[in-house]
Amino acid sequence: MSATEASLDRAVKSGLTWSALNSLLLRVGSLVVGIVLARLLTPSEFGTFAVALTVQTLVMSLSDLGLGTQLIRTSHFEATAPTIATLGALSGAGLSAAVVLASPVIAAGMGSAEATSAIAVLGATIALGGLGVVPFALLQRQFRQGHLLAVTAADFLCGTTVSILLIVQLDMGALGLACGRLVGQAVATLLLFVAARRRPRFGWDTDLASESVRFGIPIAGANVLSWATLGIPTPVIAHGAGLVLLGYYVLAFNVSSWPMTVLGQAIRAVALPGFSRTTDQDQSVVLRRSLRLTWSIAAPAGVALAVLAEPVIRTLYGDRWAAAWPALAALGIFGAVRVAFDLFASFLLAHGSSRAVFVVQLAWLVTLLPALVVGVRVGGILGAALAQVVVVTVVSVPMYVRALHGIGVDTSGLAGALVRPTAASAAAGAAGWLASQAFSTPPLALAAGALAGLLVYGSLMGRQLLDEADIRLRGSRRAPVTP
Repeated sequence: MSATEASLDRAVKSGLTWSALNSLLLRVGSLVVGIVLARLLTPSEFGTFAVALTVQTLVMSLSDLGLGTQLIRTSHFEATAPTIATLGALSGAGLSAAVVLASPVIAAGMGSAEATSAIAVLGATIALGGLGVVPFALLQRQFRQGHLLAVTAADFLCGTTVSILLIVQLDMGALGLACGRLVGQAVATLLLFVAARRRPRFGWDTDLASESVRFGIPIAGANVLSWATLGIPTPVIAHGAGLVLLGYYVLAFNVSSWPMTVLGQAIRAVALPGFSRTTDQDQSVVLRRSLRLTWSIAAPAGVALAVLAEPVIRTLYGDRWAAAWPALAALGIFGAVRVAFDLFASFLLAHGSSRAVFVVQLAWLVTLLPALVVGVRVGGILGAALAQVVVVTVVSVPMYVRALHGIGVDTSGLAGALVRPTAASAAAGAAGWLASQAFSTPPLALAAGALAGLLVYGSLMGRQLLDEADIRLRGSRRAPVTP
């Protein structure tokens, strides 16, 4: 391995380690806070905040315009950054103003007039997010995940502290959560500039702006569609089943997202810059090895959440949230599949296929909406969860495979990368479920099931996981990581 290859190899591994630690600590912190909030808020208040957060997330995805991805990929960072900074600030400010002004209409349209104030407050975070595009992209492309960990921790601690104080002291409910999120976003944006050692610098180059917009619009569209796909159950369930059942569904969905939060975010942080710097290798091999390692961790996590859904909910959140566990049983697998999808999307974006990602997300959303409506009417929140699983299996998986084949990937080997982890996860899930049935107390059932599943999966996959983790980025002739 040459010095250049070794440099990139070390950068990727260091970035992945810090990113995984970042995601894990954030997930643990969110879990603890979620348990506290589940005891402070009613399911209805949880549902109200979910409506507001859905709006904020959708618009935040649109305001990015794919600008961060453009900066991560470009070989002319310093020349491009001022124009990107201007585009990010303008799009963030414009969309933020639109959300604040339209918050009453948006809340009414989503079936929750109570969410108006929370939507308006969260709308203000969009302008702050638009200002942080350049420093965030710089930290990612340099694999400086340790700095991002510090920023994320400060965001989480400040936002959570403010939220809990407002809920406990002023009984602000969902609005208190929104205000805490606003404080956290302000802290994060400031610290991004500090960590990147940059000041805001704006400029304008018409050619660069046009190129960025042409590349970024499909990415922004795909981001919006992705979050719309994840957020569309919120208004459907709010209208069809009410805010109480929505609160149960949101809790189940949040728990099912643990694999995506811990593993998916860690991989996303290094996948795009990593794939962008290994394009001279056999891309079919690169993707196959990445997928095998990713699925070897995501699959058992998803299966564990599915088979241990009831003791997980009862142990962590209490019996009053027990109605959420059937939805979690279905959504556990969905959460694992999302991790693989995120890897596919990063690979396609690294190869300039932003339109392919957009098309997949569009098809996913178009087919999911009617499936959700039917699912909620027939089976409530369990029906909504099953609709998610059916659509990703029948629609999204084949479309991602076709998109990857379209850029020259030998997709025939991808299924083979999934077989052993899937079989081992199924065996571990069966062992975990059987062990959990021996105990009637939820904490004991959870502990027994988790231990049994871990032992079985470790015996079947432990050696392969150790081997797969030692991946070397061979054959790269690219320059060392630079701004």
